[in-house]
This record gives sequence, C-alpha cells and structure tokens, in this order.
Amino acid sequence: MESKKKRILITGASGFIGSHLVRIAQEKGWEVTVAVRPTTKTKQSGDVHSIVLDYADEALMVENLSACRRDDAARVWDYIVHNAGLTKTPNLQDFYEANAENTRRFCSAIIKAGVEPTRFFYVSSLSTYSQDGAQDGVIRITDEQKPTTEYGRSKLLAEFYVRDSGLKYTMILPTGVYGSGEYDYLMAIKGIKGGLNFMAGSTPQALTFVHGEDVARAVCFLLEDGRAVDNRYIISDGDVYTDIEFSNLVKELLGVKTVVNLRTPMPILWCICQLGGFWSRLTNRATPLNPDKYPLMKQRSWRCDIAPLMALGWKPRYRLREGLEEAIDWGRKQGLL
Repeated sequence: MESKKKRILITGASGFIGSHLVRIAQEKGWEVTVAVRPTTKTKQSGDVHSIVLDYADEALMVENLSACRRDDAARVWDYIVHNAGLTKTPNLQDFYEANAENTRRFCSAIIKAGVEPTRFFYVSSLSTYSQDGAQDGVIRITDEQKPTTEYGRSKLLAEFYVRDSGLKYTMILPTGVYGSGEYDYLMAIKGIKGGLNFMAGSTPQALTFVHGEDVARAVCFLLEDGRAVDNRYIISDGDVYTDIEFSNLVKELLGVKTVVNLRTPMPILWCICQLGGFWSRLTNRATPLNPDKYPLMKQRSWRCDIAPLMALGWKPRYRLREGLEEAIDWGRKQGLL
C-alpha cells in the first residue's frame, strides 16, 4: 500500500532559507503549501499550493487556516515550518512585532483553527545567545540565552511563545547563513574583490557559517526524527574561521592578487553604526551597519557546539570553500561580482 504524502506548510518561503525549504520538501515528495502575505501576488509553481496569512490579524488567520481543513485528512498539515521573520529594519521595535508577536498570533491561530500539525518547526537564530552566557567561549544549546541585540531578543521572545503555545515543536538556531542568493555576505565578497576588506575590532574574530541548503536539509531531517520533539538545535558547518581566514579564502577563490585587510577599532565602528542608524531612521531604509549590528561585530567569537544535532545523524553537505565557490559563481552569473 502506497504511503500517504506528507503535507507541509512553510512560511517565509520566498526568502533565502525558505526557497531551499520548498525545493527540498518537494524533492522528498511532500505536498507543499506556502504562506503568502495579502500584498503578495500569488504565484503557484508546479505542485506548490498557497494560503494567504496576515500575521497581524489573528482572526483572519484563523478563518483562512480553518478553510484549509479537509474531511479526508486527520491533519491538514503534518508539519508547519515558521521561517518568516524580519532581519533588518530602520525601527528596532519592528523586530518584536514581526518576529515575536507574529509568531505568538500564528501559533494561537493554528490551535484555534484546529490545524495543529504533528510538529511545529521554528527557525530561530544563534543571535539569541552571546558570549555572555557561554562558559568556555563555545556557545552551547544548554547555555543561558543572553542576546545582545534587539533582533536576538525578539527571536528569543518568539521561542518562548512557541514553547508556551502547547504545540509539539522543534527549533533550529543557525549561525551566519550564506550561499547563492544571499546578499549580506555578498557585500563582503564584493569588498574583497575591490581589494579592501574592513574587519571589526583590533583582534581576530572567530566566525562560524552554515550554508542555506544545509539549514533547510536539517529542518526536514529533524521533522522526520521523533527524538527532536520539543528540542532545540544549534547549526553550523562545524568549522571555525578567523575573519582573516575568511578574507584569504575569498581572495583565493576570486583570484584577487592583493587585498588590504583593514581592522577598524571598535570605537570607530560604534560611531559608524550610530551614523548608520541615524541615516536609516532619516530615510526609513535599513542599513547594513546600524546600532543593532554593533554587538554582533563586537563579539570576538561565534564558536558554537553542534554535537546534539550531529548525534542524531545529521551532517553538513557544505564546507565553506565549496559553498563560497558556488556563491561566487552565482554572483558572477547575476552580474553582481
């Protein structure tokens, strides 16, 4: 007897990680539904279905979620992955509305509509931690969470709402996510291509990375593992790089002969971030350097422990070299490098 297709609802599907989630879920043969905002022009591709969700309107979400209930299924969706969120904004309070309150309303609407999944999966962030809570310089899932940014605090509050909702959940906390189609690291790569690389602080910074596809594969992997119920997992590729090692690797892959690595003292960087915040508020547009980014650059180590995830049998497919090679190739094809 042929087994029934798993059904999955994905929010934030148009984003970098979300697009990987949709593709990999389809590769697994799952029936995919994506959540779109009311202002989004709905586009269905192949077997991908869509549902309109206004995260600011809980009653409307209940109505639209309830309309998806099927008489032939015990559950509308086996899995719901909440990946939608805000990573940049000129108004820092927007983080709490978009990341925390929207998550609270979404969880509540799921329950009120009677569409509770077997698993609710929340994509959080390593930014909910900092070195302040790390015992030996390595961030572990069991450490006390002491975020130093408004973004990190908003994601931590969202985690609390998920745990408090009563839904069976799993959470993943990615470190710096990169890959083809991701633009933040592309800016750093463009700077190195131009021969100048600005690095934060007077001492080396330990960095960790994870490819967007590896995050998506880990999500799907954990959804199928019963041991992951009501657990949280940090994810990286398992390696640690200094900022200068990252610069040298990008330089090599680009074929650039000379790159000046300029270390920016933290007091100067603080002033630049304050100016960026002022400009952001003036223009109502998010800037790459702003007061909320400063604590992330100030932190000298983002070493993290992925042993709990690997103990379940998960392994990253991408190391930084391979991932950057693909990202650089993509950037060149797009005319961005």
